[in-house]
Amino acid sequence: MRSSLSVEDFRGRLTELTNIGEPIINGTPFAIMTVFDSPKSLFYGQFDKESFRLTSNGLTHITPYIIDGTFTQTDNGTEVNYKIRKIWFGYLWIRLLPIIAILSFNLVFVKEMGRFGLVVFIPINLFLLLLFIPIILTNVKKKRLEELFIKHFEIN
Repeated sequence: MRSSLSVEDFRGRLTELTNIGEPIINGTPFAIMTVFDSPKSLFYGQFDKESFRLTSNGLTHITPYIIDGTFTQTDNGTEVNYKIRKIWFGYLWIRLLPIIAILSFNLVFVKEMGRFGLVVFIPINLFLLLLFIPIILTNVKKKRLEELFIKHFEIN
């Protein structure tokens, strides 16, 4: 893909829009460890003279994807090659946590069935079903991450 920015402008945008850090950490539940990094920038990641690894910058809504790519100078802009790949730990965390939570609760409930009735069982299971919302939102987050990248780096 081609960006209308020059290489110097592209690097300048990377500097301006990126908090420096390991993007794999920010795409997992361990993103809480970056709480003291101010999330002022749009992206979180690393870059050098000709490559970059970026993810979205945020603590509460992790995006388990990284934009991994390179850029080079061309005659009338910058050639940008990138792939969006999964951060496997964050991706699996989002998918497995709801299943583990529901199974754990239901195992405890079956074991202690005499003390609790359906009055407790049904509302708590309905609440635990809300844990499946992030699974649905991961594809939306991936698309949003790519849209932000394309918009801010003027990629055609």
